[in-house]
Amino acid sequence: MAHYESAERSIVSLTSSDVHTEGLELFAGILARYQRLTRVISRSYQSLFDKGSSYSAVTALFAGLFAISLLLQFFDEGRTALSRPAIAMAIVVCIGSAWFALHRGQALPRWFGMAGVAAHAVVATYVLSTAPELIEATAILQEMPLMAMYLAWFYPKQTARLSLAAYLVLVLGVSLASDGRYLGVSGSMHEVIRVTLFMVLCMELGFLWRGRVRADQQVDQLTGAISREGFSPRALKELDRAKRHGYELSLALIDLDDFKCVNDTKGHDAGDQVLANVVSEIRNSIRKTDSIYRIGGDEFVLLLPHTSENAARTMLTRLRSNAHHPWSRGVTQAIDNDTPESMVLRADKDMYADKRRA
Repeated sequence: MAHYESAERSIVSLTSSDVHTEGLELFAGILARYQRLTRVISRSYQSLFDKGSSYSAVTALFAGLFAISLLLQFFDEGRTALSRPAIAMAIVVCIGSAWFALHRGQALPRWFGMAGVAAHAVVATYVLSTAPELIEATAILQEMPLMAMYLAWFYPKQTARLSLAAYLVLVLGVSLASDGRYLGVSGSMHEVIRVTLFMVLCMELGFLWRGRVRADQQVDQLTGAISREGFSPRALKELDRAKRHGYELSLALIDLDDFKCVNDTKGHDAGDQVLANVVSEIRNSIRKTDSIYRIGGDEFVLLLPHTSENAARTMLTRLRSNAHHPWSRGVTQAIDNDTPESMVLRADKDMYADKRRA
């Protein structure tokens, strides 16, 4: 009997051990599949992020949100302004638009977003003019400021303002004229004025926010100089302004001498401090109308409006004589059909001539 009990305990122990091992193997398999899935999702997300842009991402986000809103309306038991087949078709269009925006990424054309705003205007006009008492009308009203912000963020000011004006004329004008109703209010112009002013305010705040964000993005965090991304558009504006008003415009290219030795012997922190000091010295010595840009590791550009090439050379000689770290400079003056790139190229040649002379 004891023999049988001992055998039974051995079998139970063996079975428990097998179950435990199988459980661990099952858990390990699930964990491995989860890790592979997270790697795939991470790579996919990174791929979309690398090829995408804020424009395509926000456009896809809006399309996705509208698809979710329409899906909720589709399953709503109450009365809706749109028929269920129309809602289903709109959901498919929104999902397809979101996929297209993410797929195209940075290549997403601007007309695509404008077409989305126009489609929203058509739907809003229909809903507000046929069923202003429904909750859908309130949802439309809440979405309208988002359209104003979207236009302000991704389109030039003139284009955005004209588009908003057309949107308001279509949506509010038709809705107000339809049976004298607007959002359940009997022909109230106060409602139209209030919505119009609110959307205009949202657009102007969008312009302000965009300007602040882009200005922050175009400032080099280490030195406080304008970054390389901000150089070309600002230089183009200066060239255009100089051509229209007929004044001289000079460009100076500055390259720090033996800067690599500073990093190698004293460390990168010391090199960063040298860069910041150079920019600070130059900024404290130039006019408010002049501007300084960091276009490379230790390369800087000065744009000097109302300054001839000779005057620029004189000013740079004075700046260099008081500099704590030596640097070389190249100078050029704008000529007809110049571009920022052509001016930098000429200044670069002049700078290397200056290095050879030194």
